[in-house]
Amino acid sequence: MQKKNEKKIKKRTHRRKTTHRSKPVNRLVAILTFAAITSFAYAIYLSSVTVAPLFDSHQREIIAQPKLVSLTVPDSSPEFSPPSSGGQNAEAKTSTSTEDLPSQQGYGKTITSTTTIAAAKTAAEETAFDASENSASQANQAEKQLVNTLEPNIRHANVIKKRALVAIIIDDVGYRYIEGMRTLELDPDITIAVLPFTPHAYDLAHHAGTLGVEVMLHAPMEPNTNIHWGEGLNGAMNQSALRNSFAKMLDSLPNVRGVNNHMGSGLTTNSNVMEWFMSEVSQHNLYFIDSMTTPRSKAWAIAQKHNIPSYKRDVFLDNEVNDPYLEKQFSHMIRIAQKHGYALAIGHPYKETLTYLEKNLPRLRAMEIDLVPVSTLLTHLRQSEQLVFAKRQND
Repeated sequence: MQKKNEKKIKKRTHRRKTTHRSKPVNRLVAILTFAAITSFAYAIYLSSVTVAPLFDSHQREIIAQPKLVSLTVPDSSPEFSPPSSGGQNAEAKTSTSTEDLPSQQGYGKTITSTTTIAAAKTAAEETAFDASENSASQANQAEKQLVNTLEPNIRHANVIKKRALVAIIIDDVGYRYIEGMRTLELDPDITIAVLPFTPHAYDLAHHAGTLGVEVMLHAPMEPNTNIHWGEGLNGAMNQSALRNSFAKMLDSLPNVRGVNNHMGSGLTTNSNVMEWFMSEVSQHNLYFIDSMTTPRSKAWAIAQKHNIPSYKRDVFLDNEVNDPYLEKQFSHMIRIAQKHGYALAIGHPYKETLTYLEKNLPRLRAMEIDLVPVSTLLTHLRQSEQLVFAKRQND
């Protein structure tokens, strides 16, 4: 027993001595490890301080390198000229295989210069500022006309310019009440063109006003071929007769903000009568849309001459009333809007057209295209005409 106790005592003593000897070694290892870590961290800090300015200076050298930049500025043409469309004859309800895209007219010239990106940005900002000043000056000259014309659609005053705009006019409203009401319920931003003196013209135009739907006068005009076209404006009228007839049309409808032509393939090619007509449109502070029932129409050019907010139809939606054709034309309208930033289409209150639009108008919003009244589209064009010049030229 005594020997066993002595062995246990020796083992305990040995363990204590070993532990006592190892403590300094452990402390030394800990100190050296801490020092190494600290030195490594300090080295990283010094390297970051040294490398960062080098990286910044490298970026500055890259930015300072000259770039070849093309800037497009408008010619001195005083008026914005929307593109002409290959017209289909709506009176005969004929169709072609495809409608022409808006023609690319030369309203700008390209200036190429070597400059820095920063300088180009500054130049672009100055150009945009000058353009906005010029646009504001032009707007002030026609302030009364524009305010009166566009007042019902103030809700669209801040339309985002980056989104494409589409205006859709439904012609020939007034004959059928049910189809007329379906048209008004399509969308608040649809535009209706009402035929005067039709059975439901007044009621539908009045109800459109209560819903905030924009109303146009769909003015009957003499065609080339259809002998039994009814009554309206014709080439046999003198200026006084045309003035009185047009005034009666306007007096028969409430809430009218603009005009387009019903038929008119004959009358819209008559320069003298169109001069008289546009004088009346201007006097009533209305805008004008050329339905382009003939490619020889002179109506839009004369409207521009009278400083009337105006545009040409881009697409007829329903010269043929079936889903494949409607889809083809609706898609064509979308392509024009995506390419140029805006488009204007005309349809009719056929049951097939209304059913198609009820199903497909939501597609526009999903594609980031805004459906707007015609007056909003015209406002956008007149306020951004300098940008439009450049865009059309570059396409």
